[in-house]
Amino acid sequence: MKRLFNNRSVVLFLFLSIISVNQTFSQVGIGTTNPNPSAALDIESTQGGLLIPRMTLAQISALTVDASTSGLLVYRTDTSPGFYFFNGTSWSTFSGSVDNDWTIVGNNMYNANSGNVGVGTGATAPANKLHVQHNQDGAGVMRIQNNSDGGFAGIYFNQNDSYRGHIGYVNTGGASTFGGKGAFQIAAGNRPFVITNGTTELYSESLRITQDKKLRIFRNASASYWDTYIDTYNDYNFAFNGVAESYIEDGTGAYVQYSDRRLKNNISPMEMNTLEKFLALNPVNYHYKKDKNKRMQNGLIAQEVQQLFPELVGEKNGYLTVNYNAFGVLAIKAIQEQQKIITLQEKKIKRMEEDISAIKQMLLDKK
Repeated sequence: MKRLFNNRSVVLFLFLSIISVNQTFSQVGIGTTNPNPSAALDIESTQGGLLIPRMTLAQISALTVDASTSGLLVYRTDTSPGFYFFNGTSWSTFSGSVDNDWTIVGNNMYNANSGNVGVGTGATAPANKLHVQHNQDGAGVMRIQNNSDGGFAGIYFNQNDSYRGHIGYVNTGGASTFGGKGAFQIAAGNRPFVITNGTTELYSESLRITQDKKLRIFRNASASYWDTYIDTYNDYNFAFNGVAESYIEDGTGAYVQYSDRRLKNNISPMEMNTLEKFLALNPVNYHYKKDKNKRMQNGLIAQEVQQLFPELVGEKNGYLTVNYNAFGVLAIKAIQEQQKIITLQEKKIKRMEEDISAIKQMLLDKK
């Protein structure tokens, strides 16, 4: 009877022990008899460290991992060595102090490695420091956003603090701007496309494509400009400061200048010795020194023309120029003068013929 009681006591003791083991939280201490109560495993040592499994990329890739293995830790030994952990979907690396990859300084983060950064499914082998690639149609590659009124969203460029500029969008009036030295702007209103000379940060316009499809070219900071554009007749037009000057005619390619009386003042007849000066002109053949092909040209020498028609000779960049277009009008004047001479000669000849006829008649009458 006493033996039976002892057996039952042993069974009860074992049962209670099992329950106690299942419900009691235990800590394991290595190198310490007092493990930290917040740690399941507490290792203390002044002579060695904890050696994590060391594996190559191929060995890590061969591991069977899923969400249940989140937190799995290994040390990669081949390319890009370091500690890697499985986050439930992929392997991630710890940020270390060896190469400063993705280092956080205050609220800033930077990547100081010597390689390139690729963003997008098509940028697995980035060719530049930042390579953004998107291989899908109908979607943008990169987005820069600033929702504040009057704010600027864009990219800033700086080359040795000497060549600065930016590309962006100003949230006022719908203006996109490429600013700085050599600036570019896309804007609403009458300035949909602008390129500036960019000599300073306070740049002035150099080139603009207006909303009405005119190409406008500026001279430095001057308000003067030239417009070129195609009108409703498909003619290619030229205008200075908004005033039409000339155009190239559609179809024929003829160069046409405006000559309306309403555009002119101080109108006066041309002098009468145009034919004489025309006859004094010396047309010549020549080659231009800069022409490597040595093509034969024909024309006039500006210094000689200047003596006869000084109004047709100008000077630019240290050289004389000739307004060849004006010779067409001068030719008309010369022909008119020549025709007057011909008309006078015809009258003179007619009188001489009449006199000769009269003399002949007198001689016949004497017979």
